[in-house]
Amino acid sequence: MSDGAEKSRADAYADAHAASAAWPYARYGRILAIVRLRATAPLVDVAQALCDGGIRAIEFTMTTPGALPALDRCRVRFGADVAIGAGTVLDADSAARCLDADSAARCLDAEAQFLVSPGLDQAVIDQAHAAGALAFPGALTPTEIITAWRGGTDVVKVFPARALGPRYIADVRAPLPAIPLMPTGAWTTRTSLRICVPGLWRWPWAAIWSTPKPSTGAIGHP
Repeated sequence: MSDGAEKSRADAYADAHAASAAWPYARYGRILAIVRLRATAPLVDVAQALCDGGIRAIEFTMTTPGALPALDRCRVRFGADVAIGAGTVLDADSAARCLDADSAARCLDAEAQFLVSPGLDQAVIDQAHAAGALAFPGALTPTEIITAWRGGTDVVKVFPARALGPRYIADVRAPLPAIPLMPTGAWTTRTSLRICVPGLWRWPWAAIWSTPKPSTGAIGHP
């Protein structure tokens, strides 16, 4: 089979999955902004700046001071217009070491619409789904990605994508076109543009870091 035919088949497969996936791509798009800060900040204002810039999906990591209260307030402010979720959600024991979280349940109590984890924990996936939220666990190798997908994940967070880059994502997408991937870790607009190079297949997600800059509210790596 030619490269063009193989690509078309994979793209059609991915489109079919995207159309039936739990995540409403048409409403929230394919970019997830990650807010991870080391000090207290006006997180609702950060979310508003991101929203004003066209972002419709925002993750507050649980290592950020005040993340849970901000998540709750953002759900009230933005309603259905912006998807607000919790990141760095770990199992109950290890999550206790995070600044603001002791379990996935606390994030769900704050009405997180999705839970993002750096690794794969089936209990977190199950807990998210039981509460009507989506689960985006972290995985890196093809084996981990397939395991996460079989466990019922909605989107697989490929982390750390910075270590391997766009070519690795393209290589993984080739045999696994039906699995929605979210490359995460130092992802920038320049890096994302490399998907336009012939031979690199597109993927449904890209996650970018977000840090507030007083003058611009710009998006970038912290």
